[in-house]
Amino acid sequence: MHFHMPLEFDAVEPALRAAVRKRVGRGHVQVQVFFKRSAGAAAGAVNVNEAFLGAWLHSFRDLAGRFGLESNPDLNQALRLPGMIEARGENAADESLEAEALAAAADAMRNWTNSGA
Repeated sequence: MHFHMPLEFDAVEPALRAAVRKRVGRGHVQVQVFFKRSAGAAAGAVNVNEAFLGAWLHSFRDLAGRFGLESNPDLNQALRLPGMIEARGENAADESLEAEALAAAADAMRNWTNSGA
């Protein structure tokens, strides 16, 4: 099984693997997950891991200085790093994400087996 999904789904992967394993006895399975946050979810409060950001900035500047590079850190790139931004109330979101991902996987497998694959 090969999984390709956003980092937000790391905690969900074991449950998805188990669900697929129950339905697929053998062969190669590739699972791709795409999702788009709703406007309400995007408007939720987030925490920036400032210690991580500070360490990243320090390392960036240190390396740029040691290698003689004239470059400025890109905050957009930094904020995309895994773990840099976390949603508040993430445990409840993880449970909801897992339930929705498992429901979508069950639906996809139902459609797959009904298609004669």
